[in-house]
This record gives sequence, C-alpha cells and structure tokens, in this order.
Amino acid sequence: MSAKDGAAILVVDDEDHNRALLRAMLGGQHRVLEAANGPAALELLGAEQVDLVLLDVMMPGMNGYDVCQKIKQRAGEALLPVLLVTALSEQEQKNLGLQAGADDFLTKPVDRRELLLRVRAFLKLRAQDALIRQQLKQLAQLQNTKDEMLSLMVHDLRSPLAGIISHLGLILEDAPEGRLREDAQAALRGADTMRDSLEEALQIRLLEEGHLPIARAPVDLKALVRDAAATLEPTARRKRIQLSTTVDGEAVASVDGKLVRRAIENLLGNALKYTSAGKDVSVAVRHRDGTVEIEVSDRGPGIPAELKRRRGRRLLHPAAVGGMTDAVLPPRTVLVVDDEEYVRTGLTRVLRDAGYTVFVAESGEEALEMLRRDPVKLLISDNNMPGISGMELFKEVRRHWPHTLRIMLTGDTDPELAVRSINEAEVYRFIRKPWNNADLRTIVRLAFDVIVLEEEKRKLLEIVRRHRARRSLGEATPDAEAELLLLAEADLLDT
Repeated sequence: MSAKDGAAILVVDDEDHNRALLRAMLGGQHRVLEAANGPAALELLGAEQVDLVLLDVMMPGMNGYDVCQKIKQRAGEALLPVLLVTALSEQEQKNLGLQAGADDFLTKPVDRRELLLRVRAFLKLRAQDALIRQQLKQLAQLQNTKDEMLSLMVHDLRSPLAGIISHLGLILEDAPEGRLREDAQAALRGADTMRDSLEEALQIRLLEEGHLPIARAPVDLKALVRDAAATLEPTARRKRIQLSTTVDGEAVASVDGKLVRRAIENLLGNALKYTSAGKDVSVAVRHRDGTVEIEVSDRGPGIPAELKRRRGRRLLHPAAVGGMTDAVLPPRTVLVVDDEEYVRTGLTRVLRDAGYTVFVAESGEEALEMLRRDPVKLLISDNNMPGISGMELFKEVRRHWPHTLRIMLTGDTDPELAVRSINEAEVYRFIRKPWNNADLRTIVRLAFDVIVLEEEKRKLLEIVRRHRARRSLGEATPDAEAELLLLAEADLLDT
C-alpha cells in the first residue's frame, strides 16, 4: 500500500529528529503530516483530513495534554485516535493523558513493531466508527422517509375512507335485515378497523416527534376504565369472552384522559383479538407504591399451545347443505383461516356464491383441530395470526395432509415471505390483500382443477401398482382396468 492510499497521520513533536524517526518507522505506508508545536498541529487539523495523531507530551508552550484536549473537543463524538508519545512512565502522567482524552500511549524510545500494531488497530477502530456513523445517518434518513410516507398515506387514505364509511352508514340506514345488511356491516367493521389503524399510526408518530400535545388534568380512572371496557363489550360478547373490570378504591390521577383511554382500548382490543372463546380478559386499576397502575390481563398466545386448543367449528353455507356432522365432506371444500371476522365473512361470501362448501377458523390451532376431524380439499389462510402463524400452519398441513392444496392470502409486507412459503410449505399460490373477487374465484377454480388432476393421477398410479402386483403373481388384469392401464403406463411410468 502506498502512502497516497494510506491513512493521514499527524506527527506532533518539537524535535525534528523525533518526527523524522516516526515518519521512517511508518515506512511510507501512510501519508504523514508534521507539526512542531500545538498551535501548528491544530491549524493543520483545521485544514487537513487526519485519521490519527501521534502526539508528544513534553513540548514548549502548549503541552501534549492541552493539545489532546483541544483535538478531542474539535472531533466531537467522532473517533479521532490520539496516541501520546512520551518518555514519562509514572502512572500520574498517564492519568493526566487519559483525563485529556488520549486513547493510548507509546513510550520512548518507540518500538517500530509496537507502533505499527497500535496504529493499525486504531485506524481499524476509526474506520468502524465511521461506518457506524454512516449507517446511523442512513437509518435516520430512512426513518424520515418512512415518516413522510406515513403522513402522505394517512392523508391520502383519510378522504376516500371517510367516503366509504359514510356511504356504508347510509346503506345501513335503509337496508332491511338480510344479506345486504350483513355485507354492509362486515364492510363497515373493516373500514372502521382501517380508520383506527391509520389514526393510531399517526398518533404514534406525533408522540415520537413530540408534536402531540398532552393535556394533563385530574381524571377519574375508575370511570375511564369502565367506559373503555364498555366500548369493547360488544366485541367480547361476539367472541364469547368474559370482559371484567376491577378498581381498587378511588383512583384519580393527573393524566391526558384521551390518550390513556386510547391506550386502554388498544390493549383491550389486542387482548380480545388474541384470546380464545370461553376465556376471560380483565382490566384492573390498583394503587401501588404511591402510583396508580392499570393492568390488562388476558389468556392469549402466552399460554401453552395445548391449553389454547379450541373445540367446535362453524360452517357458513346455505341451510340446505345441513349442519356440521362427521360425514364425508363434499368434494369442493374450502377451509378459510383468518383472525379478522370481516375477512372471513368476505371470503366466505365470495366462495359460497361460487358453489364451494366453506368452513372457517379464527386461528391456526382451530384449523388443525378441524382438519384432524375432517380434511378439506383447499386451505386458504392468512399468515399473521394469534398463536401459530399461517406459515407454521401450512407446514403442519403439508406434513399431515399433503393432498390439501394451500393458498396464502395475507397483508404481510415481508418480500421474502412468498419465496419462503413456496419453498418451505409448498403453497400453491401466494396472494396479497386486498384481493380482487374475480381473480380469487379464478385462482380457486384453477386450484380445484389441479386437485382433480392430482386425484386422477393417484388413482391411475394405484391401478398401475395393482397391475404390477397381479402380474408378478401371474394373475389376469380385469378388462376395465386394462384399458385404463394403457393410459396410466403411457403417462405415469416415468413419474
């Protein structure tokens, strides 16, 4: 490596021969700058990009400790290594150097090998420090870009979403009981969830930036908690979850009531989302060590999987099909798995109208329980769900029910998820939400075409197997099977 390509090292010493000696020891590997005193060194640092300083301690005027302190002040948080070169060996002198900010010491007479090793080590540290700072700068830029995109997204989605919610409300005002009203209610629940998510994302960003004003005032937390729980009570009833509140005496605190209520509703909403039917969710207000503590407890995914198994299942299908039984399932059966009710309702309506028999499950655990009782032909599942994920569900299905075709329908933005789901779980198709109903019906129709072909292939392979077994025993093949055998052997012997 030539001096032109090497690092810039500043040698500061009032003795000419000492500077010449250090320059010679560096062996032309680095670009060496020289200064005979402290002021000259500081002037050079202002004009040149320096990577490391070799600084003598005993100099007239400004000594090495003072120069080191000035260098470190100018460098700020960036790492500019300063190695003090001194003939002093007392611990007190080293302590003075450390107080001034020195990174290391070299004792005169300087050993060339030690010099080169220490210089190399500190140049490596400086390079790593520069890399980390560059990465932090890039991360900050990415964070700013993300924040700007979030603001634009919230702004651009608010108006059309407000229109959707408004028109759905108008439809519900006049819609009679029946299918239209059910569809509008499901759509409105989905739109409300999207609106709440947008507002929550915006509130979080404002909080992070310190732009969200916090209006503190005395608040009755007892009433606030009960009001928040009452808001989520319909959701709890719909999921057959017991929602309870406990308040330990009077609880008044100086807080921003709106923010605290939003936080409680958020926690309760997540708890209800990830808690199985028949379980309970509670929110308690307690006095502890002079503070008021609000605690939301649930029995969500933290409980061992075996304790979370759900019993029972639901069939969404016209009444003519009949209720759930242990009979053999119809041939065009689809199991839809998603933790969001409006997604399950929407998919079920689309597929039911296309003539499929649709089963639904709220979680991967419930789906596996249903499959153990009655396997289906096609499985459509979300990925991000309470408990086991869609990917884990597909792997289990691949292992135990390999003939059940698998489609992932998810809003997950991980770019690697599609590749992983195909490679690890052998999914038939990967679809991102929101879906197009016509496209979904086409994909499902093609999936069942594949299912039929695979079933026929397995039947023909079984005929070939039986024929070979009979031939090995010297038995005749029935005429009906012989005709199929010609086709089977022609198409499948190489598979």
